[in-house]
Amino acid sequence: MKKAILLLALLALPGGMSLRGAGEPLPVKAAEGEPVKSIPWTNENFSSEEWADQVSYDEEGDITLDRRTAEGWRDVSWGTFWEGRHFNALDSFYRGEWNEGWTGTIRSIDWVQDESCPYVTFTLGGNVNEGSYLAIVDAEGNNATTDPDGKIVNDYFADPALSNNMIVRVVEIAESFYGKPLHLEIHDVKTGGFGMINFGALSPNQTAEEVSDTLWEHGFGGQGATVTTETNSDLAAQEYIWGKYTDPANAEYAPFMEDAREVTATSVEEDFESGELSSLWTVDLNYAENPDGTLYYDFDRTKAVSDISTISWAEKTPFNKDGNYFLNSWNDQGGAAHEGPRWRLLSKPFVLTGTGIVTAKMGGHNARLSLYAYDGDKPLPDETPLASMTHEEKGWTDNLDCTLGGNNVTMRRSYLDASEHVGKTVVLALEDFRATGIWGHAFFDSISTSVELSELSSFPLEIIEQKQDGWAAPRQFAVRSAFFGKSVEESSEDIAPIAEASLFLDKYFATARPAGNPTYCALPKEDALPLQKAYEALSPEAKSIVDLSGDYSYEGYEETGTIDLTRPVEETTVGKSMENLIERIAGETPSPSAFRPFGGEPAESAPWLVLLLLLLAISSVSAFILYKRRKASK
Repeated sequence: MKKAILLLALLALPGGMSLRGAGEPLPVKAAEGEPVKSIPWTNENFSSEEWADQVSYDEEGDITLDRRTAEGWRDVSWGTFWEGRHFNALDSFYRGEWNEGWTGTIRSIDWVQDESCPYVTFTLGGNVNEGSYLAIVDAEGNNATTDPDGKIVNDYFADPALSNNMIVRVVEIAESFYGKPLHLEIHDVKTGGFGMINFGALSPNQTAEEVSDTLWEHGFGGQGATVTTETNSDLAAQEYIWGKYTDPANAEYAPFMEDAREVTATSVEEDFESGELSSLWTVDLNYAENPDGTLYYDFDRTKAVSDISTISWAEKTPFNKDGNYFLNSWNDQGGAAHEGPRWRLLSKPFVLTGTGIVTAKMGGHNARLSLYAYDGDKPLPDETPLASMTHEEKGWTDNLDCTLGGNNVTMRRSYLDASEHVGKTVVLALEDFRATGIWGHAFFDSISTSVELSELSSFPLEIIEQKQDGWAAPRQFAVRSAFFGKSVEESSEDIAPIAEASLFLDKYFATARPAGNPTYCALPKEDALPLQKAYEALSPEAKSIVDLSGDYSYEGYEETGTIDLTRPVEETTVGKSMENLIERIAGETPSPSAFRPFGGEPAESAPWLVLLLLLLAISSVSAFILYKRRKASK
């Protein structure tokens, strides 16, 4: 029954998982009637009468850092401590290391614990096992946890090499305190000898399933302690933490890790419309790499999901996202990562079912979507995915099939044929798969691993509007979808027509609508004939897909006989375009501009051609009459 409930929870939530902060601090107020799930580290949420009196000023005398407030002690999730080691935090957190000698008590705001969500989780680091402690209490100071002692200490990191690292703590609230206002207190009573507390990601009202999700998110991809020695490294800290979570003898985590590691989902559905990167996704530090080969730790998951609508350079207006939010990895545009390094987000494991077709919107030079095998513990370390797709395979600069459109980060719908792996346990990866590279970014949106064959009865176009520097007005552009699969012969019987149609469409757009050529009317006959033969050779199933697939033309083109890129784009179909091409090849109908030769330029003096033909006709008739008269006179 528990597994069934978890499965429903996974499929019902965006991304199937509990949520963590993205961008600005989350409000602590939940929807009416809903329990509070997150209390971020902000001045509004945490207070103390004994804050350290440390203030930093700039040259003008303005305060640049005020450590007399909660946010003055706040650091980002990938902040570093000694020799560049990382804290392994889930969210922006309280950094007690700022002043090891400070002592005092910090209090959170109140929340009410719901009986259906009995757990509280948070991350805790620093050596707080000698006097310092945390407590969850009611208004009278009574211990509200099921632990009779009630003092929560960090006894996991006594080693100085690890002591500032943060590990998820799981606290159960006693039944008698359900429905009562509770709060968390941090008691720092130690002044030296690693006498600091690091704390963050306070999440009241957690279900067992949500605890499992958090442990997966933090344990696999946790940003551990930069490499200083072989033993005191970030990856060593990551392995240490994962070992604590997975140890069956560890009573704090054992009740949840079976679910955290067990595969219950049958799909990954993610549209990022929650506004946050959910715990479905974990950062894979084993993969993240700087251009110099060192590991990259600065992927900031709190900035990974963005609602921006414009990106600089070519994309001055929409770049084809769906809804309000998308996965943004460009740190210069408020995203999660730097341009040079590569990174990878891994989903929780799931069994690939259905057709095995995976879809996502992708943009950027380095975007890759991949499936990796899962062995029941962690994704297999082999960097070769079971299946993957990159726009580079199609020509990454061909992101737009219309002339002059921005194409560096514009996303387009992409489909991956992973049908041969149906039934396997896998993880889905969203990747910036290259360390360095021009436009080394990756963007994703609208991900699904449960695509039905009926959804691929055609390949649609999307029309977007962009404005670049130097343009007097915005222009519309067509973005076509793309299919990534095996050859027709290697594809399954169900997918072979899709692969066949996709192969032809690639040929059609490369031949009839290459970059900088917005009309197939200028296509030379010697290039059009092979396209006609390929079209006529399609199987009936593939031809049906091709005929219904999206194409475009510019509004008013037939009226003017010239291309005006400022005019709106009209959607049509490839079937209609091929019909026009074949008619023109056969010479059965005039071209849209009335007197254009096949493959020629528009005839701007068409009225003079009409007059010339009329004069030729009159001359011919006159010559014939004159000839008849002379013959009669003889």
